[in-house]
Amino acid sequence: MESRSLTWSCAAHRQLGQMDQAKQACEEARNIAMDLEDNLDTARAVNGLANIRSDQGDLDGARQLFEEALALGRKIGDQRDISGALNNIGIALSGQGKLAEAKERYEEALKIQQEIGFKAEIPNTLEDIGDLLHQQGDLVAAQRTLEEAIAIARESGNATAEAGGKANLGMVLADRGVLSGAEQNYRDALGIERKLGSKSDAATILDALGDLLVFRGDLGEAEKNYREALAIQDGMHERGTAAVSGMGLATVALERGDAAQAEASVRPSVAEFHSEKDAPDETMARVILVRSLLAQKKLGEAQNEMNQAIGLATNASQRNVRYSAMTTSARLRAALGGGSNVSGAIEALQKIAREASKAGMPAFDLEARLAIGEIEAADGKSARGRMELSAVQKEASAQGFLLIAQKAAK
Repeated sequence: MESRSLTWSCAAHRQLGQMDQAKQACEEARNIAMDLEDNLDTARAVNGLANIRSDQGDLDGARQLFEEALALGRKIGDQRDISGALNNIGIALSGQGKLAEAKERYEEALKIQQEIGFKAEIPNTLEDIGDLLHQQGDLVAAQRTLEEAIAIARESGNATAEAGGKANLGMVLADRGVLSGAEQNYRDALGIERKLGSKSDAATILDALGDLLVFRGDLGEAEKNYREALAIQDGMHERGTAAVSGMGLATVALERGDAAQAEASVRPSVAEFHSEKDAPDETMARVILVRSLLAQKKLGEAQNEMNQAIGLATNASQRNVRYSAMTTSARLRAALGGGSNVSGAIEALQKIAREASKAGMPAFDLEARLAIGEIEAADGKSARGRMELSAVQKEASAQGFLLIAQKAAK
């Protein structure tokens, strides 16, 4: 019982962000359980240590510990523990960009859960698979998988899983350009999380809803969502998720024309994501920083930041991260001037637009084409630029991407 109490203490410290105390408690729990040859409590303590490594951005270390927990689970013969360990390994592999390996682990876990009728966990695994498909750019399969997860969660009365599924489905629909469906799923998920009292998860959904409202050009409502999320995160001492809200507020400032404020707002987010080794979010934060520096004509600083963002984005599994970095890089290249820079930037943007269109991600197609029109108009090709911008304005308006439409109409 002493090892189990220490494992609970480890989880409590981790929840409060007290990682040193959490690690100490879990290590003590593991040592006691190992001395007693208690494989179950050893596995629980090892899982706790793995979660700490994951929180600290050490995904390789986390994966190795989850593999250790899996081996213990197989010794015990508890299929639920085995499926849980497989899921955790899949999450770590996915975070490392090893999507094919992650999918194998998820599918192995799902097969076990279906065989033993572990309905409480099936929706969570389906959500993990849906998220992975989203990362791979298979948005149709991701949507189908998440809808299945939501249906099973609702049928089994698993409100937490239903909310998670709806939040993830909202992200997929947003990328597909189905903004009304995305908003409805976000609001449904937010309502469930508030009923459950899950403040942290509610804050994450508020940030996602803020991003969607930016797409729609409703910067005032987006800012309200980001600030509400930030207040929750600050109150819970969640620095990583607070950095996401900070990124949102920087975006709002940038779109309002206050590039200096955007720069000041996003720099702490860049530092936080870097310390957490969160490459996708660090890339996105650096992209916002580059845009703010570019707007202030600080081209040298912008180039330095862009180099770091591109370095991070090169291995990113998420298409939205790559497209955002590549589009901003092309804009910066054009701003540096010179015929080869301008023509090279336009060629890069045309490639992004083609890829995004083929992937069914209209926002990134429109963003790339908006950049093409603006660059051509600024480079003396005013007629061609105006024609591109007019087409972008009409398409963006029709699809609800009103911020892009407003920019194209200027």
